[in-house]
Amino acid sequence: MNDKLVTIIIPIYNAEKYLEKCLNSVKYQTYKNLEIILVDDGSKDKSGQICDKFAKDDGRFIVIHKENQGVCIARNCALKIANGEFILFVDSDDWLENNMVELMVENAIKNDSDIVICEFNNYYENENRIEPKTINENTNLSFQSQITRNESNFGGFPWNKLIKKKNIEKYYDEQIHYYENLLFFLENSNATTKYSVVHKKLYNYCINDGSAVHSKKYSVKKATTLQTLTKVIPLVPEENIDYHKYMFISSYFENYYSLKIFKMDRTIIGPFKK
Repeated sequence: MNDKLVTIIIPIYNAEKYLEKCLNSVKYQTYKNLEIILVDDGSKDKSGQICDKFAKDDGRFIVIHKENQGVCIARNCALKIANGEFILFVDSDDWLENNMVELMVENAIKNDSDIVICEFNNYYENENRIEPKTINENTNLSFQSQITRNESNFGGFPWNKLIKKKNIEKYYDEQIHYYENLLFFLENSNATTKYSVVHKKLYNYCINDGSAVHSKKYSVKKATTLQTLTKVIPLVPEENIDYHKYMFISSYFENYYSLKIFKMDRTIIGPFKK
């Protein structure tokens, strides 16, 4: 089984608080045939130094230092040089169970899957609390339908999915900053995409106030949600379309009034105004 090279891609920005735990959880995987690409996206803390230390100690680590341009460009930089038959994305403040890659690759080979999804834990850092997340699988539905179902826990996020690299035909859209993962998966899947599920909690997703996704501060980058959803909605199966149309309307008003409150230019969402 170890002849299958797996490339693990980790975009990193100011993550020194969490980074060593994350990288150690990758380094000490029971599956050893790994290529680990660390993209230091212009960090201003010691993240870059931590990356270099791991690369010095373990030749499987490859470090890219670059100016800060965002997670989409960081992931694309790594995808362009990735050699693995499989790709696994990891967030720099999360950590893996030590047998995650082994079980995911084993499942992919056994089922000849294009994508393997595992269950996960949400870790709420401020409360020191873990919330297990079970995959609610409906084997009668396509992969596209599964990831666009709000209640499935398949999710459009990348970090609990092992992906065959040959299936990645479109890289991340570098002009958007929210819902970019759902768009990435929908653009790289079709009606014949074969998936399978590992019903074990193998990934630990850290929820903290400092992350871009969970930040309570408003950023004009959130307005790109509207751009993303206009691209996502045509790719969503009909049975799930109403939810995503609702998300578009909700996002429009959230952005419109947030821009008003912060006295910012609301014409940023002009193309969507009536």
